[in-house]
This record gives sequence, structure tokens and C-alpha cells, in this order.
Amino acid sequence: MTETIECVQPKRLAVFGFVDENAGSQASASYVVLESILQQGHTVDLYAIDGFVTPGRLAEFPNLTYVPLRVAWCATVWMWLKNVDNKRLNSIFEFAFAKVSFFFHTRKIRQKLQAAHLARPYDALLSFGLLSPWRLRNARTISWPQGPPSGELGWMLRNIRPLVRRLGLCYVFLLIMLYFWKCVVAVRAHRRSDIIIGGSRWTLSMWRRLGVASERLVSLPYPVDLSRFSPSSVSSDSANALPSAFQFLHLGRLVPRKRLDLLLESFTRVLKTDPSARLLIVGGFSYATAYKSLLEEYSTCPNIEYQERIPRTEVCDLLRNVQCSLQTSENEDFGSTIAESLSCGTPVVLGPSNGTADYLPDCCQTFSSYDPETISQAMLATIQRVRSEKQSTAAACRQSAEMWFDATAISTNLLRHICLPENDANPA
Repeated sequence: MTETIECVQPKRLAVFGFVDENAGSQASASYVVLESILQQGHTVDLYAIDGFVTPGRLAEFPNLTYVPLRVAWCATVWMWLKNVDNKRLNSIFEFAFAKVSFFFHTRKIRQKLQAAHLARPYDALLSFGLLSPWRLRNARTISWPQGPPSGELGWMLRNIRPLVRRLGLCYVFLLIMLYFWKCVVAVRAHRRSDIIIGGSRWTLSMWRRLGVASERLVSLPYPVDLSRFSPSSVSSDSANALPSAFQFLHLGRLVPRKRLDLLLESFTRVLKTDPSARLLIVGGFSYATAYKSLLEEYSTCPNIEYQERIPRTEVCDLLRNVQCSLQTSENEDFGSTIAESLSCGTPVVLGPSNGTADYLPDCCQTFSSYDPETISQAMLATIQRVRSEKQSTAAACRQSAEMWFDATAISTNLLRHICLPENDANPA
């Protein structure tokens, strides 16, 4: 790889993908990366499907050019789909047409992109949130997808019986076929990228299983805006004070592999030892609305609160005010909530197939297996640790965040893979 090569001269970059300051997860991480790249003086042309990705405050940078493109008849169909009253039919139509719309929009963007590249060559094409749909002649193509689809598919195949019990046989069959199709598409699409970035070592191992050579893989964590996500600025006496109730937080979408069942069962075991503990669950159920019945099954359990969503602007204060962020999810590429929690000085608990474990300080708990007893023991150990060493634990979490999630360091590392000797750039 090219870790020792520095980008001295400003680069001209084409960017495509999901970039949104207030979306959370990879879209907001991509925003932070792009902001850092612009601050370093590089020139960026941001190509986007008009109305789907907007630059937000990035438009204030003079070295960013926003290039929105629209296929008029696709926009007309989307407007028609919004008027379909039947929710099930609406979701089916929207899913199917999204593929059609994406194909025609990316074809139009490719034409615009290639014309701009011929007129004044780009040094690289960066694709955020997905594998690049194209590659550029004599330029590096770097993709930072949200994660390999084989992770979701692998979990579904291992847990097909509980999935069928909750979602129904036909629906599970369609989901599995969808992720099989996504894996096939990924196997073909990854060849367009010179470099594929993953959020963790676990992610890279999954890409290798899909046939990506190790020399084309780079592990980089999502960056965090460390000035925004930071510990609360209170006096040391207040910082050492603990509320009477210890609150755990699960923040993020609740698809089946997030293991809401384990989360709830583990918390009930914690309550037997510490009845003052509380659990706040924030997140929508995405395609698996049937899993919402789990909340009803535990409705008699005290100290559990559920919210479907909170505004992105309130996430930082929430992470500062809880005592621990918890993820029981399996096959996790990178948990952005975990990174943001550490940045706020809040300890975390997660499991063995959660890639974010690569970046945890020693004070945080990782449970060794996905069973309620093991998870509840990790939760109880966190309660004990925070109550006895709150300030040092918060300091260790923040130090880890500053070490791993600094946007300038991550964007600089990303740019190193662009700054190759001229004859190393892919010719086709």
C-alpha cells in the first residue's frame, strides 16, 4: 500500500454517493470526511441525483462544485408513487422503481462525469456509501461502501427459523433473494474500484470472502466531528456525580440482526441485580416491523422506554446524558453510535462480530458470545466500572475517540491512496 506517500499538491476529485450532515451513520461520516478534504484545499465536484443528495453547508466552500442531475420522467414516476395509498404496494413499487431510477440517473451522471474528466482530468473518483458505479481512465477509483451485503445475508441464513417465525416464510424468502442478488451485484461491482475501504477488520474479512484481494482493501473508521461530539463541559464535582438510575442506550435502526430480543432479555437480567437500571431504545424497525411485537412482549418489564426517532441535532446531548451505549447487533460493519458515544466520554458495550471493537479502550466491555447471561454480565460490569471510576472512564473513552476518529487524520489517510506514482493509476 502507499501509507508513506503524502499529498503535497491539491487534488481534483469527483465525488458521488451518500453525503448528509444530519443523516447519521455513514452519510454523516462521509460529510465529515468531505468537509475535511475541502478544508485541506482540494477541489471537489460533488455529483448527485437532484433532490436526493444536497451539499448543505459544504456549499459554502469555494472549492466545491455541486453537480445535480435529474431524469425528468423518473421524477414524474416518483411523484405518482407517492399517491399510492396501499402501503404494501407502495413499498414494493418504490423498491422496484428505485433500481430503475438509479440505473438511468447513474447513466446520465456517468456521461457528465466522463465529459468533465476528458476536459480536465480528475485525480480520483470517490464513492461514499456504495461501490462506485464507474471507474475513470488514468485516475484512482476509491469506494467506501456502507458494508458488504454478505454480512446481512450470512446472518439471515444462520437465523432463518426465528426470522420465519417473526416475518413469515414468503417475506423471509424475498429478503434472502434480495441479499443474494446484492452479493452478486457486489461481486461484479467491486472490480470497478482500485481501493475499497471498510470500517473495521471484520468488514475487510467479509470483502475478502467476496473475492476482493487484500491489497485492494483498506480499514478506516468513520470519522466523528470531535468538536461537536464532546464530553459535557461541567465542573469536576458534577462530572463525578452519578444519577440514581444507570441508563443504557440503544440508538439505531432495529433490523433483525441488531438482536432486539437479546437486548431486552439481557436487560431483564440486569434488573434482577440492579432494579434502578434503565434502558432507552431509539430507532425505527425498517423492513422488519413485525419485530415491534417484542416490545409488547416485554411491556410489563419496568424501566424500558422506546422512541421511534429523535432529531439528529439532539443526539449529542443524549449520548452525554446516558451512562452507557449498548449494541447487541451481530455482523456490524461499524457502529457510528459507538464512535460518537466514545467521543462524548460515554462507555460502550458490544459483541464479538461488531467491527467497532477495533477502536475500544480497555475500560469498555465486549461480551464474548451472543447470549443473555454473557451480555447482562458485561452490562453489570459497566455499571460497576462507571460508578467507581466515572471520570477516568470518560477520559479514556474520549482519548480513544481522539486517537481513532479524527477527521483530518482519516481524510489524510484516505488521500494517501490517491497520491500514487503516475504509472500506478489504473489505465482503464
